Amino acid sequence: AQPENLNETEITSYKVEGIGYDFIPEVLDRSLVDVWYKTDDKPAFKYARQLISNEGVLIGGSSGSAFTALVEYCNDHPELSEDDVLVAIFPDSIRSYLTKFVDDEWLKTNDLWDDEILKRVDFDEKKKPATDDVFKGATVKDLHLKPVVAVKDNALVSDVISILRDNAFDQLPVLTQDGKLTGLVTLSQLLKKLSTGKVNNTDTIKNLYLDFRKLNNFDEVSSYNENKSGKKKFVQFTSESTLAELNKFFEKNSSAVITDGLKPVHIVTKMDLLSYLASTA
Repeated sequence: AQPENLNETEITSYKVEGIGYDFIPEVLDRSLVDVWYKTDDKPAFKYARQLISNEGVLIGGSSGSAFTALVEYCNDHPELSEDDVLVAIFPDSIRSYLTKFVDDEWLKTNDLWDDEILKRVDFDEKKKPATDDVFKGATVKDLHLKPVVAVKDNALVSDVISILRDNAFDQLPVLTQDGKLTGLVTLSQLLKKLSTGKVNNTDTIKNLYLDFRKLNNFDEVSSYNENKSGKKKFVQFTSESTLAELNKFFEKNSSAVITDGLKPVHIVTKMDLLSYLASTA
């Protein structure tokens, strides 16, 4: 892209395929280009998915990049009106990407999910039909959950496995030495580390669990937050949180820790919500 300062970036890899190579095609005369736009993976995939679902245009990620540039151009030119005609060329199709950006889980695994993917373009929210809350305003209290079982961050792997096995749990909250919530250790995390020989039974679970202190927003409820990665967001739930909120959270997560301040009191899973719906049907 020109000018050269447009090419300065800290991004070292990208998922959109077919563009961004480190050579210039011989048939390209860059002097004919009036303005260049550089795009990122996340908005490219977001717009590609929106165009697929809203317009039925079966495009690929490179087309999403082209549309991203179109949106940025429009934002840079507020004088444009609905009477103006803009043309965008979509250079690829959906054919090769059914197991990639078209798959929600692939986007989430690669940290490229955007909630706006599910949003209808130019949809008037005021005209959106009201939807009933299937949980009818029920909160976490209505689940009548058992008190949480937690472990300290210096617990041995063998002890944690015993607690998980004896209670048929999939995960446990992890506490600091003074009893504050610091993260979540899961059965899958321990299995992966043990099966690859990276840890043994006599090791502690330190560095083996999801550390909430590295997540965005955890510093809003914690005074000892450190080393945030910013890749994921900590969402706090209490006994007053609605089941509808949890159900939305479970679209991208499998469990939630219910807290009272920084003290974990319950763990809620999708099965808890399913059981509640079955019992109230």
